[in-house]
Order: sequence, then structure tokens, then C-alpha cells
Amino acid sequence: MFREILDKITKIIEKKVIKIMEMKYGEKEIREFDINKENFKNEIAKARTFGFDYELEYLKKNNLALGGSLENAIVVTANGVMNPYGLRYEDEFVRHKVLDLLGDIYLLNRPIIGKIIAKQTGHVENIALVKALKSMEIANDQA
Repeated sequence: MFREILDKITKIIEKKVIKIMEMKYGEKEIREFDINKENFKNEIAKARTFGFDYELEYLKKNNLALGGSLENAIVVTANGVMNPYGLRYEDEFVRHKVLDLLGDIYLLNRPIIGKIIAKQTGHVENIALVKALKSMEIANDQA
């Protein structure tokens, strides 16, 4: 499944979906990415999702995150990261946010040529952007 998603996203990236992406997460992590197939594969696709240790009991109790492990997710504790090998990248949190944004933008099913600047966004904000772009597209088609 991951391979199929990676292939679909890299095909869109080959069409120059996003030239530059700047993402800010928290006050410390600001990154700018030139999005292309190689950078996506090497710099973004391997970034893991993350959650907090106090959420684990709730997730297990409600049969959520059933495939979650310390290999495919980062668990944050009050003292740092629970994962024995730490982070894959120093800024893995912001890279995962970029991955989320790219995945959400994929729902447009069309290339975007431009620059996206995102600050502390999540899926809710990303989907709002996608809906706004879709509504602009519909309005342009009707004009």
C-alpha cells in the first residue's frame, strides 16, 4: 500500500506539483523544500507520523492505530522521544507535516504549480485549502 501511494505522489511531483514548500511547525522548525521526485523520496516520504505517550492507552482501548509501532511512528513523552533510535531527521516532525500536506493536496487530483507556505497546519487546514482551490476551479469553469 505504501509503495502505491509513494508511486502516485511521485508521479504528481514529476508534473511539478509544488516548486517550493515552506513549512513551519512550532516556533523552532522552519523548513523550505524544493519538491521533486528525489527530494520527496529521500527527504519527506520516510518521515513518520507522531503522537503522545498519554494518547496510547486511549488508542489501544478504542482499537485505533492498530498497526502503530515505534518503527512507523514517533511517540513523544514529557522527557523527549520514546523511540529507541530517536528521530530519522532532526526535523522529522515538520517533514511529516509536509508529507501530510502533500497527501492532502493529492486529493485535488491535478498539479499545482506554485509556492505553498504553511504555518502549524494539520489535516483540517490542509483540507480547507483543497476545498477552497476546488471551489475556485469550479467558479472558473462556470465563468
